Amino acid sequence: MQSDRIAGAASVIAPEMSDPSIIDLLGLIAISTAAFVAILTALAALTCALVFRIRMLIPTGVPDVRVTLILPATGALPGLADLFEALRSQTLRPARLIIAVESQDDPAFARATKLAQGFPDLAIELVVAGLSGERAQKCTNILAALERLRAEDAYIVLFDADIRPQPWWLASLVGPLVAGSADIVNGYRWQVPQRVSLATVIGTAIDRGIVFFQRLEILQV
Repeated sequence: MQSDRIAGAASVIAPEMSDPSIIDLLGLIAISTAAFVAILTALAALTCALVFRIRMLIPTGVPDVRVTLILPATGALPGLADLFEALRSQTLRPARLIIAVESQDDPAFARATKLAQGFPDLAIELVVAGLSGERAQKCTNILAALERLRAEDAYIVLFDADIRPQPWWLASLVGPLVAGSADIVNGYRWQVPQRVSLATVIGTAIDRGIVFFQRLEILQV
C-alpha cells in the first residue's frame, strides 16, 4: 500500500516538474541573472578604467642618476631580445644590467650571452649563482647579483624577464627615490591580453584599475 502511494506521488510530481512554463521561468531567471552580473562587471570595468585614466600621470622628468638593473633569469627566455630593446629605449638609460642565472647549463645563460653581444650599450654582466638547496633559486640568483654591486651603484632595480616596460618605466620607478619621497618603490603588473575579447578586456580593465583606488586606512592596506 505504501509503495502505491509513493508511485502515485511520483506520477503527480513528474508532470509538474516538466511543465514548460516552469522550465521557461527557470531559464528566464538564469538568463536575467547572468545578464545582471555581466552588466555589473562591465560597470565595474568602466569605473576602474575611468579611475585609471584620471589618476595615472605619465612622468615627463628624467632623473640624472646612475641606475643598476638586476635580472634573475632562467629558461629559454624567448622574449629577452624585446626586453633588451625596451631597456635600450628608456628615457633614463640604465648604467648596468646584471643578469644572474643558476648555471651555465641553464638555457638562459646561452641566450643572454648571445644577445649581450648585440647590446653593448646596456653594459650586460652575466653572473652564475650556482645551484642552491637552501632557498628558492631565484633568491640565490639575486643574492649573487647583489654581490657584484659597486659603491657607485646608488639605485638598484630588480625586475623579471617577462615584462615589457614603457619608455618612462625606469624614470618613474627611480623618481620618487631621487625626490626623497620614498625609500623603496614597487611596480605593479600590467596585464596584456593575448586574445582580445569582451571577457579579457573587462578583466584587464579591472586588474589595471584596482591599483589606482585609494588605499583604505581603516584596513591598513
